[in-house]
Amino acid sequence: MAFGFITLLDATPGADWVPLITQYGPGALFVFITLYLIKTRPQAGSRKLNSTIVATMWGCVFLLVLVIVAAWWKTTFHSEFVIKGRIENLHDPEFITTSEPVYLNKRPTAGKDFEYQWRYIDSTKPSGSFELILEPDPKGVTVFKYKVPIDNAFFDGSDVVLALNQSGGMMLTHNSTTLTINAETDNLASVASEQRGAPAAAWLAVVEAAGLESASIETLIAALDADDPIIRANAKRALAARGAAAIPALAGAIHGNYRVQVEVLATLSKMSAGDLARLPQDARCTIFQLAVSSDALLRSSAQSVLGTGLSTNGCRR
Repeated sequence: MAFGFITLLDATPGADWVPLITQYGPGALFVFITLYLIKTRPQAGSRKLNSTIVATMWGCVFLLVLVIVAAWWKTTFHSEFVIKGRIENLHDPEFITTSEPVYLNKRPTAGKDFEYQWRYIDSTKPSGSFELILEPDPKGVTVFKYKVPIDNAFFDGSDVVLALNQSGGMMLTHNSTTLTINAETDNLASVASEQRGAPAAAWLAVVEAAGLESASIETLIAALDADDPIIRANAKRALAARGAAAIPALAGAIHGNYRVQVEVLATLSKMSAGDLARLPQDARCTIFQLAVSSDALLRSSAQSVLGTGLSTNGCRR
């Protein structure tokens, strides 16, 4: 950077300064404009006119400083709001899902015990609460729903720990704050029968673990757009288990609506490298482009797929 400033010190109005400014950034632009104004300041003429010109030039420098500060602020301070933490005291085959912008990373602790590391990431500051859904048994139809409150203190970067207890409740701990979250129960069969856009029997085949093996890939792909998160979670698990056979359908669905794109990416991230190697080039390039999406959920989901080692040679952003 220092070398760039020295180079700009020697720049003249006729020099090829555009590449220099492009390379060294707004700070270099400030140095260049300041030196340029000094070199080209008025030498003769009316004192009043000269004062006006000088004031105008330095006013431009001041405005440039404001632009530089605004650019620095925008690039330094992220616009995303993040809450992070852990969900403890889980035992296989339990699993948690959600339709909220929450990322869940499952980590074994001992034997069949495990925990989730989670992050809530959104471009707008959340308020109120967000919902987590616990399914105790994939073969069952009863789930527990927890409304996790959001407090401004949660954005301080320290973990918000959610621990399940034997009574079915959830204990929230953050720094010195502790509170209990009571669970609401729901029946998946009644939820599935109300889903729009597909017969209830088809949705039930996706919800119930016993029907996952017989459900067609087309039905599973359609279930990725279901309103119920448990249906989507079971469909993702079933599609990942189908392996290479599901790749063509998943490749086509990657161009679907927002929710389908997120669920397809989540499914692909759980598949083997051998299965992902069968993805066509256009699907690979779509994932490559989504990895730099302005949407945090799409971006993170696509990066998880690329993290499996998926080749994107020949793709351009």
